[in-house]
Amino acid sequence: MQVRQPSELREIDANAEARRSILDMMEVYYSLHVQGFGNLRTLPILKEIMR
Repeated sequence: MQVRQPSELREIDANAEARRSILDMMEVYYSLHVQGFGNLRTLPILKEIMR
């Protein structure tokens, strides 16, 4: 999966489970690479929206 522009995100064909997994991985990535990032409080909301 390679996305270079935000407009290309629509072209990604992923089911709900894959989208939730991507969100989880993004949270881990940012928590490892951005000092003081912590946890996303909106992550459960995003997961529910992406069902």
